[in-house]
Amino acid sequence: MAKQEASAAKQEVSVAKQEASAAKQEASAAKQEASAAKQRAEQLAARLRELGIDTETIPQIDF
Repeated sequence: MAKQEASAAKQEVSVAKQEASAAKQEASAAKQEASAAKQRAEQLAARLRELGIDTETIPQIDF
């Protein structure tokens, strides 16, 4: 009985580790997407400034 409980506990730990790993990968992907979006926004702001548009006066649109 104790052997079965230990085996079940090991399986639970293994599943928890897999879930943690998946969550870590998802967080990493989200971080990369946010970084890419920030870079695109910075490039757009730079381009607008090149065109003489003050990016501080453009109203912000919340999506």
